[in-house]
Amino acid sequence: MKMFKTHLFFHWAAVKTVGVITLLAFTTENSANAQETPQRFQTTDPTAFQALTISDGCEAYVVMMGDPAILESKDILLVKRPKYQYWLQIERNTKGTIGKLRSVNGEIFQPSDELMLFNTSREKMHFKYQEISEDGRTAYFNLDGKSIQQMAAAKLESAIFKSVVNNKILKFEIELASKDLLNNTMECFSKMGK
Repeated sequence: MKMFKTHLFFHWAAVKTVGVITLLAFTTENSANAQETPQRFQTTDPTAFQALTISDGCEAYVVMMGDPAILESKDILLVKRPKYQYWLQIERNTKGTIGKLRSVNGEIFQPSDELMLFNTSREKMHFKYQEISEDGRTAYFNLDGKSIQQMAAAKLESAIFKSVVNNKILKFEIELASKDLLNNTMECFSKMGK
């Protein structure tokens, strides 16, 4: 019995209907332009179909852009003080879901720094920065499916910025107006898969 290797690749199409944006991913076999498919998207089903819909109010929290599609949250004001602010944005691309924490006149982030989020039950969510921008004002961290679900379900209360280099811990109450925005945004990312 002779085995043939099948190449799968994705065709992306964005379709906008009234109040709903749908991202369609189709797979096809044996294309002349077949590229190596990332491991997490490989399938053995040649008719595999994946639809990603921004609906149920998620269009207020998430924007779809680019080709291939990138899902991006609106900026969320995490901490606001008279002289500085910290903003959070969530992005999902072909590499996964990342958080982008931006400092406006606040602390300069270091590669070994960490973000900790606490909910009202004092349960901790811990994120190590994976990458820092050149100016030190933006920190990037990975969000897995479990973290996204935790943030969606939790009533987040406070944020701690931990600087390992400076041995410094800064604790802030999350902005009241941003708590629901953050929960709703994370719930949208949770609904839209890992």
